[in-house]
Amino acid sequence: VGVVPALFTFGLSIPIGAAVGSGVGLALGATAGGTAGLIGGGAAGYTAYTKREDIAGFAAKTRAKAVELRQTGKDKVSEYMAFGKAKASAAYAAANTHVAAKAASAKAAAATAGAKVVDTTEAAKAKTKALASDPAVQVTAASA
Repeated sequence: VGVVPALFTFGLSIPIGAAVGSGVGLALGATAGGTAGLIGGGAAGYTAYTKREDIAGFAAKTRAKAVELRQTGKDKVSEYMAFGKAKASAAYAAANTHVAAKAASAKAAAATAGAKVVDTTEAAKAKTKALASDPAVQVTAASA
C-alpha cells in the first residue's frame, strides 16, 4: 500500500504495513520452505526405498571387507611379532655364546697368570734360600 496512506493516518499505517508484510512474508516463506522440504525429503525417501536392496548389499560388502582387513592386520601383526621374537632370541643366544667365550678366555688367562705368579714366587723363594745359605752373604750381613 505504501507511504501514501500515512498522510491520512498520521503515520500509523507504516508500522502496521510493516507488521502485516512481515507476517505475510513469514507465512509464505514457511509454506514454501515446508513444501520444498516435503518434496525433497519425499524424493530422497522414495529413492532410498527403491534402492534399499542395493544399499543393503553395499553395506554388507563394506562390512565384509572391513572384517577381512581387520583379520589381515591381525595376521600381519602376529607375523611381525614372531619375527621379532625370533630375532631377539637369536641375538640373545649370540650374546650368551660371546660372553661364554670371553669368560672362558679370561679364565684361561687368569689360570696362566696364576701359574706364572706361583712359578715366580717359587723361584724367588729358592733364590732367597740360596742367598741365606751362602756364607759370604751371612758374613756381610753380620758385619753390617
